[in-house]
Amino acid sequence: MAASTAAAPVAVIVREPLLALVGPTASGKTEAAIPIAEALGAEIVCVDSMLVYRGMDIGTAKPTEGQRQRVPHHLVDLVDPVEPFSVARFQHLAREAMADIQSRGTRALLVGSGGLYYRAVVDGLEFPGTVARTRALLQAEADLLGPEALHRRLEGFDPEAARKIDPSNERRTIRALEVAAITGRPFSAFGRDWDTYTKDAVRAAGIDLPRAVLHRRIEQRVLAMMPRLLDETRRLLERGFGSFLTSSQAIGYAEAAACLEARVSQGEAAATAARRTKALARRQMAWLRRDPRVRWFAAGEEGALEVVEEIEAYLRGDQAERRPGRSRPRGSRRRQMQFSKYHGTGNDFVLIEDVADRIRLNPEMIAALCDRRRGVGADGLIRIAPAPDADFFMDYYNAEGEPAEMCGNGIRCLAKYVFDRELTSFTELDVLTRAGLKHLVLDARDGAVRTVTVDMGPPAFERKAIPMVGEPTETFIGQQLQVDGRTFTATALSMGNPHVVLFVDPTEDLAAVPVATLGPSIEVREEFPNRTNVEFIQPTNGRIRMRVWERGVGETMACGTGACASLAASVLAGLAGRTAEVEFPGGLLGVRWREDDDHFFLTGPAVCVYDGELDERWLHQASEGAVR
Repeated sequence: MAASTAAAPVAVIVREPLLALVGPTASGKTEAAIPIAEALGAEIVCVDSMLVYRGMDIGTAKPTEGQRQRVPHHLVDLVDPVEPFSVARFQHLAREAMADIQSRGTRALLVGSGGLYYRAVVDGLEFPGTVARTRALLQAEADLLGPEALHRRLEGFDPEAARKIDPSNERRTIRALEVAAITGRPFSAFGRDWDTYTKDAVRAAGIDLPRAVLHRRIEQRVLAMMPRLLDETRRLLERGFGSFLTSSQAIGYAEAAACLEARVSQGEAAATAARRTKALARRQMAWLRRDPRVRWFAAGEEGALEVVEEIEAYLRGDQAERRPGRSRPRGSRRRQMQFSKYHGTGNDFVLIEDVADRIRLNPEMIAALCDRRRGVGADGLIRIAPAPDADFFMDYYNAEGEPAEMCGNGIRCLAKYVFDRELTSFTELDVLTRAGLKHLVLDARDGAVRTVTVDMGPPAFERKAIPMVGEPTETFIGQQLQVDGRTFTATALSMGNPHVVLFVDPTEDLAAVPVATLGPSIEVREEFPNRTNVEFIQPTNGRIRMRVWERGVGETMACGTGACASLAASVLAGLAGRTAEVEFPGGLLGVRWREDDDHFFLTGPAVCVYDGELDERWLHQASEGAVR
């Protein structure tokens, strides 16, 4: 189908729901779509951002000439790789294609991996463009006045967006103001559309493969295509398309170009391309699982071809009365929940990726997962979830299964996870927590995160903010606190969660302090209605030695918010400057208390320990509190 540059809208009268076959890359959609379309008498509309480019056939797994002769395919080979191509243009061309198909009394079968282009076609979402001059003016203003000044302007025009964007995040503030300037609509108005799925717009069948199976299929496909991909890449480079091929979106081509330039071996190129494709598949599934209209069909080693008959029947309407959900062929393997184990300076966590926001965990299940004898074992659990106008939401729970506000070590683990797994390519992130929005800066060298710096925000000392029983506006700074016959000088504060910092005499052996008995006694004192974390510290010579008792967990190897609380208490006591190293049994964290805005900045490492799968029967027992 020829490309069109016409700007006039194309009306598509949809009397029936659109039909769609969706699934991650390498799930077998292209092969299965042919017999399904033939059985339905449909033509295929390819909903894929890379199939539009001419000459890029091997790396994109484009339908072959033989497949296209069996069933007409639309939106393939529209432009050369260097030609600008936007989602808005794709949306217009898709409407043209579907109108043409309908005019001939035929149905369209959308085939793709979900995401932006799919939602553009199915739900008709709006996509604000960018105007170089507008963006340049806003950038110049930010350079002159600072991002906070732009953020104040955003507050006046779009308070909903301003609440969700950190004042120091220049990139997101400029984009919000740019969209408002171009469209005359608040930036927040566009975000609401993404949460709306028009129920009867589409009947979609999704291909669901076990992760291990999908990964094997990806590896096999990459290895098989690599010799031909090298030849195709060589031809494209000769035509002058090198800059596009090496861009982040051209998975496989960038690796092939590096191989042709003798920078990597063919094996290394294939391994990198396979890794990036697996990350792409994970993002695609995250997009698709958000859509409640998709009915999932579980397949195995042969991919979508295993479930062609079931999908055909569903799309035809033979099973239309059944709710979208999961169809499991007889004998197929039951799904297991994937997890990852991470730690930050010895403070360890179970991480569960849920960017589709479909997983629900109860306290019994979380406590069982964190159990060090019968479960995985951890100080807490983090569900990585989506967030409106933030990059991610940190859904954090302590080891007892109770939701908690914030964790400095945990949020660094989240940052390493989402970057290393290519859920984001940004080295600056905004992560929403129950303690508010946190801005993170990642030190990522050689493609992996080394350390993460977190803007932890300002401390709060008033009793009402901690919370702590007493006069709401009073503080508890440098006062005496008695526990189990001992008296400590202590300071109470909030770092988004409650802390009591106890100063241990410098002549005392910190390792000998009975944290296991003193900690729980203080944690549950009636002065702290939400309980409290307890820090035992010895500040000396620019370093703060520390042990910590975490609320709902026990003694841990480190605590990020506790490190900030300990520096705040030490500065107020005149025992430390505003920058210090905090030494835990699990390692060192760097903490800085900025004077101009009172914000704390926490810097430290994060480590991936291993990935694993949770048995479905164990999960069921855990959710019932029946793990023994």
